[in-house]
Amino acid sequence: MKKLLSVIVFSVFLASCSMAPAKKDIAKDQKEKAPEKFAAQAASVTEDEVSPYRWWERFNDATLNEIVDKAIKNNLDIQLAVSRVELLDSQFSMARRLRFPMVSSKAGASYGMAPAVSVSGGVDPQTGQMDMKMGYASKTTDSYTLNLGLSFEIDIWGRLKSQEKSVIANLMATKEDMQTVYLSVISQAIMLYNDIRELQAVRSYDNELLDIAKEIYKTSKQRYESGTGSLTEVEQSFQQLESAQATLNSSSSDLKKKMNSLLVLIGEYPKGFLETGNAEFPDNYDPIPAGLPSTLLKNRPDIKSAEFKVEAARQDIGAARADLFPKISITGLLGYLNVMEFTKLFTSDFLTASVGADVSYSIAGLSKYAIVDQKFVMYKQAELNYKKTVLNAFREVEDALLTVENADIQKDSALKRLESMQNIYDNAKSRYEKGVYPYSGLLELQKNIIAMKKLNLTIKKGAVLSRVQLHRALGGNWIEKEEKK
Repeated sequence: MKKLLSVIVFSVFLASCSMAPAKKDIAKDQKEKAPEKFAAQAASVTEDEVSPYRWWERFNDATLNEIVDKAIKNNLDIQLAVSRVELLDSQFSMARRLRFPMVSSKAGASYGMAPAVSVSGGVDPQTGQMDMKMGYASKTTDSYTLNLGLSFEIDIWGRLKSQEKSVIANLMATKEDMQTVYLSVISQAIMLYNDIRELQAVRSYDNELLDIAKEIYKTSKQRYESGTGSLTEVEQSFQQLESAQATLNSSSSDLKKKMNSLLVLIGEYPKGFLETGNAEFPDNYDPIPAGLPSTLLKNRPDIKSAEFKVEAARQDIGAARADLFPKISITGLLGYLNVMEFTKLFTSDFLTASVGADVSYSIAGLSKYAIVDQKFVMYKQAELNYKKTVLNAFREVEDALLTVENADIQKDSALKRLESMQNIYDNAKSRYEKGVYPYSGLLELQKNIIAMKKLNLTIKKGAVLSRVQLHRALGGNWIEKEEKK
């Protein structure tokens, strides 16, 4: 019994080696090669506080916050991502349990009856010789067993340990992939919401354009009937009226489609209507801090995921290498056996125990060596994918910063042009009221102003979405300037 326990304890605490390649700090290597700050901003910041993860609240829109919360709670892509994490978590539990002894138990009882030979006899009084008689009689037998078995693979080469670490790394990578899905869904919800706000305003402008087209058509008919206009002018104004009606129908259809897309994104059935906030976009936003440090990219879940996948591939090499060596298992049996009566089963006289070791090794040609080579190639691919992910992250941030800068410039330019056109219209209206400017010309100016308002609206929305793009490129955060206390 003591020998059995000694073997089991020795097996459990046996220090297993790892045959995985030496770990490289690829994150540090890439950090040394990457610039400290993004090129799109030359100034420097010293703050190291990261903005809250609920970064969409910066837009100060309660309706948007509610929609994003619904998307986080009900979106099916997010739920699928969560289920993938749960699946990997269960696989990790399985891999971890393989490193511990497996315990099995078995109990049994049997009752049997069989013929048995009996011998009886005595001295024959006449002959004085022994008289032996043989007969048969039934006999019953009882048998009771209770066994507790243990089996444990001694992980000398670190195969099980590497498999467990690989599963852990893949689990962490899947969790980061889930964060990428969260970020993608939140960004989609914000973009669709702002598309809807834009289309709501566009539909309102299209209604105004339709009213103007109706007025132009009415005026051209009156001029034609009074003899001061031409039939061509009437036909042209009629075509403009039909075009304005078609534009309004198109914007209304686009609005409903966007609403349907957003409803499905937040896990609801399309119903053609969705409450939104104010359709007006703000003219100004909080300035983006200058000199954003490149270390912010460590917040990106895709970079974290790629790094975990490199570690998983490294551990897969260790497991494949260890599989080249024999597997050694310790087996033990502890129990009781009594073929007479159950009440004496648990006495020391009927204790049984055994311990043994199994060595198994399968030779499959050179296939196992080929698997090791394959794992090395996959490890190299994982490293290259990590480097590619980091480079792509830098590009996305640089592009996003340029997009924000360009969007702000366009927004200011469009606002100035709108103000200029409004001044032209006000001057023309004053002249019209004095009778020195035609009514048709005034209506055309109104059309131009509305068209400019639509363009200005699109540019304002672009300024919002450029900031969404930047948040997404930075992994949902950026450095925020705060007063130090």
